[in-house]
Amino acid sequence: MQEGGPAGALAQPPDFHPSPCIDDFLKGVCILFVLRCREEGLLALWRGWLPSVIGVVPYVGLNFGVYETLKDVIIKMYGE
Repeated sequence: MQEGGPAGALAQPPDFHPSPCIDDFLKGVCILFVLRCREEGLLALWRGWLPSVIGVVPYVGLNFGVYETLKDVIIKMYGE
């Protein structure tokens, strides 16, 4: 925290101000969120969740499987 504060202060120009476009964008996202909840209910926000999870689970499983396998092979080859 002590190193990050001064680094951030030096990296940002002193006259930096967030763009008004970002504020408009966030307002628009909030409005769409509220409208979606009013029109279709809160559960409409989770539409499409299951296909995403079905796609992520094999990826994560393979990622950890390959990592653990390669870790064991490298430890056997070079020692700890």
